[in-house]
Amino acid sequence: MKVACVLAAGPAGMAVLLSSSTEPGETHTLRTETISDFPAEGLLVLDYDNDGCQDVIGWNRETVCCLHGAGNARFEPAVDVLPANLNAILSVDGGDIDADGDTDLLVVTPEPGGGRLHLLQNEGGNVNNWIDVRLVGGPAASGRSNENRTNAAGIGSTLQLKNGVVCQAQVVTGPVTHFGIGKLDSADVLRIVWPSGVPTNVLQPAKNQIVRAGPPPNGWR
Repeated sequence: MKVACVLAAGPAGMAVLLSSSTEPGETHTLRTETISDFPAEGLLVLDYDNDGCQDVIGWNRETVCCLHGAGNARFEPAVDVLPANLNAILSVDGGDIDADGDTDLLVVTPEPGGGRLHLLQNEGGNVNNWIDVRLVGGPAASGRSNENRTNAAGIGSTLQLKNGVVCQAQVVTGPVTHFGIGKLDSADVLRIVWPSGVPTNVLQPAKNQIVRAGPPPNGWR
Protein backbone atom coordinates (compact mmCIF):
# COMPACT_ATOMS: atom_id res chain seq x y z
CA MET A 1 0.00 0.00 0.00
CA LYS A 2 1.29 3.44 -0.94
CA VAL A 3 0.50 6.38 1.36
CA ALA A 4 0.64 9.99 0.18
CA CYS A 5 0.33 13.28 2.03
CA VAL A 6 -1.12 16.42 0.44
CA LEU A 7 -0.52 19.77 2.17
CA ALA A 8 -2.85 22.72 1.58
CA ALA A 9 -3.15 26.23 3.00
CA GLY A 10 -5.46 29.22 2.90
CA PRO A 11 -7.11 31.90 5.06
CA ALA A 12 -8.48 29.25 7.44
CA GLY A 13 -5.08 27.65 8.10
CA MET A 14 -2.95 24.70 6.98
CA ALA A 15 -4.19 21.13 6.63
CA VAL A 16 -2.97 17.72 5.47
CA LEU A 17 -4.86 15.06 3.55
CA LEU A 18 -3.51 11.54 3.93
CA SER A 19 -4.47 9.06 1.21
CA SER A 20 -3.60 5.48 0.33
CA SER A 21 -3.42 3.53 -2.91
CA THR A 22 -3.44 -0.26 -3.18
CA GLU A 23 -4.09 -0.50 -6.92
CA PRO A 24 -3.06 1.79 -9.82
CA GLY A 25 -5.68 4.48 -10.29
CA GLU A 26 -7.37 3.83 -6.93
CA THR A 27 -7.01 6.41 -4.14
CA HIS A 28 -8.67 6.31 -0.72
CA THR A 29 -8.72 9.15 1.82
CA LEU A 30 -7.43 8.07 5.23
CA ARG A 31 -7.90 11.32 7.07
CA THR A 32 -7.91 15.10 6.75
CA GLU A 33 -6.52 17.11 9.63
CA THR A 34 -5.83 20.78 10.35
CA ILE A 35 -2.22 21.18 11.47
CA SER A 36 -2.24 24.94 12.11
CA ASP A 37 -4.65 27.86 12.07
CA PHE A 38 -1.93 30.04 10.53
CA PRO A 39 -3.40 31.81 7.44
CA ALA A 40 -0.63 31.03 4.96
CA GLU A 41 -0.42 32.65 1.54
CA GLY A 42 2.58 30.49 0.56
CA LEU A 43 4.23 27.23 1.63
CA LEU A 44 7.71 25.71 1.40
CA VAL A 45 8.28 22.04 2.23
CA LEU A 46 11.83 21.09 3.25
CA ASP A 47 13.79 18.99 5.75
CA TYR A 48 15.76 21.67 7.57
CA ASP A 49 17.27 19.32 10.17
CA ASN A 50 17.91 16.31 7.88
CA ASP A 51 15.96 13.94 10.14
CA GLY A 52 14.09 12.37 7.23
CA CYS A 53 10.75 14.06 7.96
CA GLN A 54 9.52 16.97 5.87
CA ASP A 55 9.07 20.32 7.64
CA VAL A 56 6.93 23.28 6.57
CA ILE A 57 7.39 27.04 6.38
CA GLY A 58 4.23 29.07 5.81
CA TRP A 59 4.07 32.80 5.30
CA ASN A 60 1.89 35.79 4.57
CA ARG A 61 2.47 39.54 4.28
CA GLU A 62 2.44 39.98 8.06
CA THR A 63 4.33 37.07 9.61
CA VAL A 64 5.85 33.61 9.12
CA CYS A 65 5.28 30.18 10.67
CA CYS A 66 7.56 27.12 10.89
CA LEU A 67 6.35 23.59 11.64
CA HIS A 68 8.59 20.60 12.36
CA GLY A 69 7.58 17.28 10.82
CA ALA A 70 7.23 14.48 13.35
CA GLY A 71 6.43 11.69 10.90
CA ASN A 72 3.12 10.12 9.86
CA ALA A 73 1.88 13.51 8.60
CA ARG A 74 2.19 15.00 12.10
CA PHE A 75 3.59 18.50 12.64
CA GLU A 76 4.47 20.57 15.68
CA PRO A 77 5.39 24.25 16.10
CA ALA A 78 9.12 24.90 15.65
CA VAL A 79 10.43 27.78 17.73
CA ASP A 80 13.83 29.46 17.48
CA VAL A 81 14.37 28.07 13.97
CA LEU A 82 13.77 31.29 12.02
CA PRO A 83 15.18 34.70 13.05
CA ALA A 84 12.97 36.48 15.58
CA ASN A 85 12.98 39.66 13.47
CA LEU A 86 11.67 37.87 10.37
CA ASN A 87 8.12 39.10 9.96
CA ALA A 88 6.35 39.96 6.72
CA ILE A 89 7.76 38.15 3.68
CA LEU A 90 6.78 37.89 0.05
CA SER A 91 8.49 34.66 -0.98
CA VAL A 92 10.80 31.90 0.30
CA ASP A 93 12.84 29.28 -1.51
CA GLY A 94 15.38 26.74 -0.28
CA GLY A 95 18.67 25.24 -1.43
CA ASP A 96 22.11 24.31 -0.12
CA ILE A 97 23.75 27.64 -0.95
CA ASP A 98 27.00 27.01 0.95
CA ALA A 99 27.26 23.29 0.01
CA ASP A 100 27.50 22.12 3.64
CA GLY A 101 24.74 19.49 3.45
CA ASP A 102 21.70 21.35 4.76
CA THR A 103 19.03 23.59 3.25
CA ASP A 104 19.49 27.36 3.42
CA LEU A 105 16.77 29.89 2.65
CA LEU A 106 16.44 32.79 0.23
CA VAL A 107 13.79 35.15 1.57
CA VAL A 108 12.20 38.18 -0.08
CA THR A 109 10.83 40.79 2.32
CA PRO A 110 8.67 43.76 1.30
CA GLU A 111 10.41 47.10 0.93
CA PRO A 112 9.13 50.45 -0.34
CA GLY A 113 9.09 50.24 -4.11
CA GLY A 114 9.79 46.50 -4.27
CA GLY A 115 11.42 43.74 -2.22
CA ARG A 116 14.71 42.89 -0.54
CA LEU A 117 16.54 39.55 -0.84
CA HIS A 118 18.00 37.91 2.28
CA LEU A 119 20.12 34.77 2.67
CA LEU A 120 19.41 32.75 5.82
CA GLN A 121 22.14 30.16 6.34
CA ASN A 122 21.22 26.91 8.06
CA GLU A 123 23.57 26.37 11.00
CA GLY A 124 23.36 22.87 12.44
CA GLY A 125 21.03 21.08 10.01
CA ASN A 126 23.96 18.96 8.84
CA VAL A 127 24.37 17.36 12.26
CA ASN A 128 22.25 14.66 10.60
CA ASN A 129 23.20 12.88 7.39
CA TRP A 130 21.85 13.55 3.91
CA ILE A 131 21.80 12.39 0.30
CA ASP A 132 21.50 14.72 -2.68
CA VAL A 133 20.36 13.53 -6.09
CA ARG A 134 21.40 15.18 -9.37
CA LEU A 135 19.82 13.72 -12.50
CA VAL A 136 21.34 14.08 -15.95
CA GLY A 137 19.16 13.75 -19.05
CA GLY A 138 20.33 14.07 -22.63
CA PRO A 139 19.56 13.09 -26.20
CA ALA A 140 17.38 10.09 -26.95
CA ALA A 141 18.96 6.67 -27.14
CA SER A 142 20.15 5.48 -30.54
CA GLY A 143 17.21 4.86 -32.86
CA ARG A 144 14.76 6.72 -30.60
CA SER A 145 12.95 9.95 -31.36
CA ASN A 146 14.14 13.07 -29.55
CA GLU A 147 10.50 13.68 -28.68
CA ASN A 148 11.04 11.06 -25.97
CA ARG A 149 14.28 12.45 -24.57
CA THR A 150 14.59 13.37 -20.89
CA ASN A 151 15.18 17.03 -20.10
CA ALA A 152 18.65 17.98 -18.88
CA ALA A 153 17.87 17.85 -15.13
CA GLY A 154 15.25 15.09 -15.20
CA ILE A 155 12.52 17.53 -14.14
CA GLY A 156 9.29 15.65 -13.45
CA SER A 157 11.00 12.42 -12.40
CA THR A 158 9.89 10.77 -9.16
CA LEU A 159 12.48 9.82 -6.54
CA GLN A 160 11.85 7.22 -3.84
CA LEU A 161 14.51 6.83 -1.16
CA LYS A 162 13.83 3.63 0.78
CA ASN A 163 15.22 2.29 4.02
CA GLY A 164 13.39 -0.73 5.43
CA VAL A 165 9.67 0.04 5.41
CA VAL A 166 10.26 3.80 5.37
CA CYS A 167 10.10 5.55 2.00
CA GLN A 168 10.64 9.22 1.21
CA ALA A 169 9.26 10.36 -2.14
CA GLN A 170 9.87 13.62 -3.99
CA VAL A 171 9.19 14.93 -7.47
CA VAL A 172 12.25 16.49 -9.14
CA THR A 173 11.66 20.22 -9.60
CA GLY A 174 15.25 21.49 -9.86
CA PRO A 175 18.85 20.47 -10.50
CA VAL A 176 19.34 18.93 -7.03
CA THR A 177 16.86 17.08 -4.82
CA HIS A 178 17.77 16.90 -1.13
CA PHE A 179 16.96 14.08 1.32
CA GLY A 180 17.74 13.95 5.03
CA ILE A 181 18.46 10.47 6.41
CA GLY A 182 19.08 11.15 10.11
CA LYS A 183 21.86 9.03 11.59
CA LEU A 184 21.84 6.41 8.83
CA ASP A 185 25.06 5.64 6.95
CA SER A 186 23.17 4.86 3.74
CA ALA A 187 19.74 4.11 2.32
CA ASP A 188 18.72 0.69 0.99
CA VAL A 189 17.83 1.91 -2.49
CA LEU A 190 17.13 5.07 -4.47
CA ARG A 191 14.47 4.38 -7.10
CA ILE A 192 14.22 6.88 -9.95
CA VAL A 193 11.14 6.85 -12.18
CA TRP A 194 11.93 9.00 -15.20
CA PRO A 195 9.23 11.08 -16.94
CA SER A 196 9.06 8.33 -19.60
CA GLY A 197 8.06 5.83 -16.89
CA VAL A 198 11.36 3.92 -17.11
CA PRO A 199 12.84 3.17 -13.64
CA THR A 200 16.45 3.18 -12.44
CA ASN A 201 17.62 1.75 -9.10
CA VAL A 202 20.71 2.93 -7.23
CA LEU A 203 21.58 0.46 -4.48
CA GLN A 204 22.78 1.58 -1.05
CA PRO A 205 23.52 5.25 -1.78
CA ALA A 206 25.94 6.46 0.89
CA LYS A 207 25.44 9.31 3.33
CA ASN A 208 26.63 12.86 2.65
CA GLN A 209 27.12 12.26 -1.07
CA ILE A 210 25.67 13.54 -4.33
CA VAL A 211 24.15 10.70 -6.35
CA ARG A 212 24.42 11.38 -10.08
CA ALA A 213 22.29 9.27 -12.39
CA GLY A 214 21.13 9.18 -15.99
CA PRO A 215 18.34 7.24 -17.75
CA PRO A 216 18.92 3.57 -18.68
CA PRO A 217 20.91 3.39 -21.93
CA ASN A 218 18.44 1.05 -23.63
CA GLY A 219 15.22 2.65 -22.44
CA TRP A 220 13.23 5.65 -23.55
CA ARG A 221 14.94 8.86 -22.52
